[in-house]
Parts: sequence; C-alpha cells; structure tokens
Amino acid sequence: INFLKSIIIDGVSMLVVCLDSCELYEDNGIVDKEMLRSVSRAIGMANFDRIILLNHHSILDTDSDPLFNSWLVIEFVRENNIEHVFCGHTHQLSVMNSTDLYHQHSFTQYKNGSLSSVNTPSDTNMFLYYENFGSQEMVIHVIRAIVEGESLNFEEELIRLT
Repeated sequence: INFLKSIIIDGVSMLVVCLDSCELYEDNGIVDKEMLRSVSRAIGMANFDRIILLNHHSILDTDSDPLFNSWLVIEFVRENNIEHVFCGHTHQLSVMNSTDLYHQHSFTQYKNGSLSSVNTPSDTNMFLYYENFGSQEMVIHVIRAIVEGESLNFEEELIRLT
C-alpha cells in the first residue's frame, strides 16, 4: 500500500512514506513511475522535519526476486532528500550506505531481518529497534529469537554506527 503518514516523535515531525513494491502473486518487485510522481507531489506539499521510506524490496542490493526498477526508486529517494530507507524481502540483516557523489546525496538502507516463519539458511529470526534514530549516537538493537529444544530464547546484539 502506498501512503504518507506524518507522526510526531519527541516534538519532531516525521513523514513516513510507504511504497508498495510487490507485484500481485509474484515475489519480484516493481514500483510504478506515475505512483512515484504522485507521491513526490504529496511530499512536496507536506510539512515535516524528517522523512523516511518504507519499501518491501531492497533498492541497493538484490536477490533472485529483485525490484526490477530499483534505479527509479533510488532517484525518488535522492529527489525527495530521503536519508533513511527501510526494507526487508530477503529476510537478512544489513545496513548499507550509498553516496551519489555527483548529486551530493547520501542515504542509509536498513534491511531489517525477519520474524517470518521462513528465513535464510543458518540465520535466526530477528527484529530490530533503533535508539537515537538518525543521530550520530544511533544504536541498532538486533533481537534474535532462537529456538533451542523446547525453549525460545532471545539474544540482543548492539550495532553502533559511529
């Protein structure tokens, strides 16, 4: 579902942009060019302090079921000065930073793991939360759910970006 939602967190207005990159009954992804144009117009009319993008498919890397027009979404990210992109699809955890030297724009992509019942081989189910999001002191908390015999255990890992 494509939508924009403005929320207030600690007095900061955050615009959350969600793009639906899934094709009906397919694992591959695509984002409609006209939808990006419409969402960009809506972003241009919105008032906010910060902006993030939620997208099912990764835009910086891919797997056997790719987002076919990821370059178009990357242009959308640059044109709307989005600095943080959250995605999933691969059920893997990664944090990647991309810098377009020509346009002088950087953004970070967070692949957020999965609480899915099907995961990548030898990986655990996981979820993330963020402390001091977007600041120099940001910490990513990775919580892994591990099944051991009859027990469900949780392990926390901290990733500091500085």
